[in-house]
Amino acid sequence: MLRGWRARVVVMVAVAICAPVVAAAAASASPGHPVATVGMPFAGKWASDVLVPPPYTNAPSWPGVDGAFNGGDWSTNLWAAEGTPIKLNVTSPDGPVTFQWVSSSASCDGNSLKMDVFVGGTKVGWIFFAHFNPVRAGTDISDPQPVNGMTLGTMHYFAGADCNPGPHLHIEMSNNFTTFSCWTDNGQPGVTLADGAPVGMLGSSNTGPKQPCTGPTGTAGFHGVSGTGATTLYCPNGVNLGHVGSNGHKGGGANGGAGGTGGRPGCGSDGGDGHNGGNGTAQSPGGAGGNGGNGACPPEQFDNGVWRTADGTQPAGAPPCDGHDANGGNGGDGGDAHGTAAGGAGGAGGNGLFARGGHGGNGGHGGNGGPGPNPGAGGSGGAGGAGGAPGSKGGDGGDGANGGNSANATGGAGGNGGAGGTGPSSQGGHGGNGGPGQVAAGGKGAVGGNGGSAKETDGGNGGNGGKGGKVTTATGGPGGRGGNGGTANGAKGGDGGNGGSGGNTSPGTAGTAGGDATTTSGTNGPNGVNGA
Repeated sequence: MLRGWRARVVVMVAVAICAPVVAAAAASASPGHPVATVGMPFAGKWASDVLVPPPYTNAPSWPGVDGAFNGGDWSTNLWAAEGTPIKLNVTSPDGPVTFQWVSSSASCDGNSLKMDVFVGGTKVGWIFFAHFNPVRAGTDISDPQPVNGMTLGTMHYFAGADCNPGPHLHIEMSNNFTTFSCWTDNGQPGVTLADGAPVGMLGSSNTGPKQPCTGPTGTAGFHGVSGTGATTLYCPNGVNLGHVGSNGHKGGGANGGAGGTGGRPGCGSDGGDGHNGGNGTAQSPGGAGGNGGNGACPPEQFDNGVWRTADGTQPAGAPPCDGHDANGGNGGDGGDAHGTAAGGAGGAGGNGLFARGGHGGNGGHGGNGGPGPNPGAGGSGGAGGAGGAPGSKGGDGGDGANGGNSANATGGAGGNGGAGGTGPSSQGGHGGNGGPGQVAAGGKGAVGGNGGSAKETDGGNGGNGGKGGKVTTATGGPGGRGGNGGTANGAKGGDGGNGGSGGNTSPGTAGTAGGDATTTSGTNGPNGVNGA
């Protein structure tokens, strides 16, 4: 049976004391006028409990016709099984999302919850839910206030008192400005949507009620996730824009290293976190924290029939895709300075790869910078490798090593991680760690090999750098690079050999590179020889 919203709901609004200031201007995606995407509160059916053929105006719960009797700009109903938890899912690329309870009441069964939504302290509108088992009374606006991800209640059918048969959730949204909230066109009423899939946007610049969040001709199958007008950014329907990576913190002390910047999100993917800078001293700086990598499948603009990059400066070459958790890698921590010895910089996280036809792999994490415990500076961490094809993660960068006890005794830098392969489940090799300095400098860690083009063709790991020796000329040998993955299933690159350590009078020799795979796996490279 096709079920639609048939009963009017009465809402009583009470403004809480000390509520955040409400912006009076029309909403748009900027620091002063942000937007927020409201996601499905569970995995369930949208706008009908059964699939409805065109014209969709025959579906009473289709947002273009459903009666928004609570002051909303639009409304719809969602279906899920009895007892299904109902979660609050709201995201924004423009800042942190917070909420404030608003008093409400519903007809029929009498159960509802309503909340104002703020992005970075700016009100973007409100959401109203009705006809479920709530965790509190709708008239209770006391603390604690709502938080993202919380359980609002559970689905329940109130036999004899509900407005429609079967467990369903009524939802309404409004900007409460001179502009109107919009609803996400998810296609056919009755389609099943994933938990968190977008259902509407607050703060949008629509000019009337019951309008979908659609863009210009040519954007069918995509929805706006940020911006307005010509600068609107789009992702595929059912895919939210991910979260910006967190920024790292500046290190302590007079010359603390800068924190790394969080990576940019993509459609269905998060940016990696920037990591913290190292602590500085009065004489030397701590190492900078590494930046987070960007998530896969960035959102795109649509201009005069052409998909363009997020900044609008050049053609994107193809429409936006689903990054599906192909997140950017986290940056590495900056190393601490000691005395006159600087800390090494943390490596950057690798970017999640844009991979059409499959999910991109995650970027690898940057290595940590080494501290400078004495006069020798710590080595820099290696950068994480870029993600590849489905399940093909970029390799993590190697860690930079500690500096030694002379000015030239720098710690070896960590090697960069290899890129994930174009074949499935083909990981990039990890970068080798730098060798620690002593009187002489430590050897550099080597780059990891790239994943190959067939299944499970991992790149080899880069070899570690050798430890510095006891005289300034007795440097540690560099590690050998990891071999690249091959072209036949299971053909992995060989690991690079470790660099030899410097001795009492002579340096260590370099590790040998791992063999590149072809249709068979590459051989591991021998280690370097320690100095005498």
